[in-house]
Amino acid sequence: MDIDYESIGLRIRRLREKNGLSQEMLAEFADTTQVCISNIENGKRIASLKTLISLANALRVTPDTLLAESLTRTNHHYITEGMNLLADCTKEEAEIIISTVKTLKHTLQGFSIT
Repeated sequence: MDIDYESIGLRIRRLREKNGLSQEMLAEFADTTQVCISNIENGKRIASLKTLISLANALRVTPDTLLAESLTRTNHHYITEGMNLLADCTKEEAEIIISTVKTLKHTLQGFSIT
C-alpha cells in the first residue's frame, strides 16, 4: 500500500486555508514550526503520528480526514464525510439535505443491482 504524502499535505493546506489559518498559526496550535507545516503541505516531509494527531486537533477534524486518500473507504469514512458536509449548514439546509438523502436511500433500496 502506497501512502500519498502529497495528497495528505494538500488536504492539510486546504483545511488550514478553509479555517483562515496561516502556517504560523497552525504551527502554534499544533505545537510545531512553520517550516514543518510548509514541508508537510508540500509533501517534502512525512508527518509523525504525533504531528498528524496534533494537526487534526488543531484543524478540528478526525485523523482519517487527513489520511482520506490513503485509507480504504469504510462506512466510518462516509459518516465522517457526511458530518463534515453538514458542519457549516444552517438548520434548514441540514434538514433539506437529510430529507433528500433519506429519499434517495429509499429509492436506491427499491432497485435490485446485479
